[in-house]
Amino acid sequence: MSVTTVSDAADSASYRLDSTYFISFSMSHETLRRALKASSPLNIMQYRILIRAFLSSPAATPQSVLIDSLGLKPSAAAQATAVLEEASFIVRQAGRSDARARDIFITEDGVAHIAQVNAALVDELYRSWPTDTPLFRDILETVVYAGARIDPILSSGNSERFPASHVVTTVELIAHRLEHDIVAGAGVSLGECRIMQRLCEVGRPLRIGDLADQIFMNNATATRNASKLCGRGWARKLVDPHDSKAVYLDLTEAGAQEAQRICRIIDEAAYTRFWSIMNEEQREAFRQLGSVVIADLRRKKEAERLSALSLLRPMD
Repeated sequence: MSVTTVSDAADSASYRLDSTYFISFSMSHETLRRALKASSPLNIMQYRILIRAFLSSPAATPQSVLIDSLGLKPSAAAQATAVLEEASFIVRQAGRSDARARDIFITEDGVAHIAQVNAALVDELYRSWPTDTPLFRDILETVVYAGARIDPILSSGNSERFPASHVVTTVELIAHRLEHDIVAGAGVSLGECRIMQRLCEVGRPLRIGDLADQIFMNNATATRNASKLCGRGWARKLVDPHDSKAVYLDLTEAGAQEAQRICRIIDEAAYTRFWSIMNEEQREAFRQLGSVVIADLRRKKEAERLSALSLLRPMD
């Protein structure tokens, strides 16, 4: 029986994490943020803890498990659970084996609040994500139900309830872990890595504004990251002789080599943190989300940009 290694996976197109996936992660984060703003006093960290407590119920969730499984700092976890307890969404009790430890139980009010937020989250998913065709709706719904079963440590049954909340909070955790591994391996920020990755994908200079649009990064952030890359000698800015305001970004020779290195780091981290924890059905659902839905969204943004260019008129 052959075993896929991290190195093998990084060499396989099936396990690559191209720029569309980072767009998905960013959109997922914004979807959850907006849903919470509309329906809950909780922030994202607090809601992730509440979901974890629900998924483990009726068993207790030791606070130490929350810290490990959600990648939280102990002080942040303590503050977040205190907020949840004050809202009567959880109860904290002394641990059975260690009275100094704390076990967390979700309350009926906590479950009811998840139901409220989940309804807002579903509405936001259909509002924010492309669902204008049956194919896109099917892909989104498949991702939600497949992604809701990614976590292997859940008690049976609970993962079938509130799948939208489960998949979005799971993706939030995966994205955090991916960012940690990528930044640690590459030695530069995730924003710089994403720009390098996109320039490597297209293989040509891109106008910085267009580059920002293509990776769904705001212009100011893209410009700052571009300047950092130029300072490292990995990229250079080019100007259009006919339009002094049109600034392009291109990889230098050293930058092209670094981009290849960074893309490999991304793919290795993706296999460890993303692809390897899924079965093939789940992998295929996320591949469809990136290659079909997000790619189409990117094409539409490009079409809108080109349409706006057609309206340009000479200045008086």
